[in-house]
Amino acid sequence: MHRSVSGNTRRTGAVVTASAAGALALAACGGGASGAQLNEHWHAQLTMSVCGETYVEPPFEGGIHSHGDGLAHIHPHAASEAGKNATMRRFFEHTRIKATATSIQIPGERAYQDGSLCSNGQRGTMHFTVNGQASAKGLDYVMKDGDKIGITFGP
Repeated sequence: MHRSVSGNTRRTGAVVTASAAGALALAACGGGASGAQLNEHWHAQLTMSVCGETYVEPPFEGGIHSHGDGLAHIHPHAASEAGKNATMRRFFEHTRIKATATSIQIPGERAYQDGSLCSNGQRGTMHFTVNGQASAKGLDYVMKDGDKIGITFGP
C-alpha cells in the first residue's frame, strides 16, 4: 500500500528496496573510499522508517538527489558534492525530509526526536545502518556505490 504524504512523500507498511539484481549490479561497480568524484554516477539504496512506517523521499534535483525510487543518486556536479562531501548530510540538505543525528521529520508528519513516543507507546531513537551494520557516522557517512543505507527512528 502506498499513500501520498504532503503530495510527494510515499509511505508504506513494508520496507522499500531496490531490485536485488540492480543492487548487485551496482555493487559490482565498486566505489572508492573517498566517495563519488565529478562525472561519476553512483547509487545507494536508501530505506527510511519512522515508528514502523517506511517512507520514500520524493524526487528532487541536484548532484546528490532522488528520483523517488528508493535510491540516493550520487553524481556530483560540483566539488562541494564530490569525494568526502558526498554524504548523507548533503543528501538531506536538499530533501523535504529533515533528518539530524537525533531527529527526523517527514513532510506533513510530526517531528520525532530521540525519546519521542511512537504510536505503539514505545520511545524511539535514531538508528543508522550501512550494509546491515550500525553506523556511528550517521549523516556524515560518505555514500558508496551499491551501499544499502537504513535510517530508522524507532525502539
